[in-house]
Amino acid sequence: MANQPPGGGWGSHGGGPHPPGWGASNPQGPSQGWQSPQGHNPYQAPVAHGGGPPGYGYEPPVQGSKGLGIALGFFFGLFGLLGALIFAKPLTKTGAGIGFGIRIGVTVLVVLISVAMQ
Repeated sequence: MANQPPGGGWGSHGGGPHPPGWGASNPQGPSQGWQSPQGHNPYQAPVAHGGGPPGYGYEPPVQGSKGLGIALGFFFGLFGLLGALIFAKPLTKTGAGIGFGIRIGVTVLVVLISVAMQ
């Protein structure tokens, strides 16, 4: 202890007893120092827990776009429907089926009106 500077020691906090987990006062040794509660790693990314309001941890993944599917089915017809059924997400597939159905309905309506006009 004769080689220590005044105040208690090298890197000391003022000469008093060391906090738990530091130096010889800890029977577990200095490597078993303070640990955060419940084994929390401060450098780990936050874990999302489901069920909260938007912006508070968890938001469900996007399952497609119904509007895009309707546009594909209506404007591109059967090609849009088949492309959506092969490549798209579930909500886009549903929209493509609706859009294709609307296109068929509009086509039938136009044909019926044109036949009735002649």
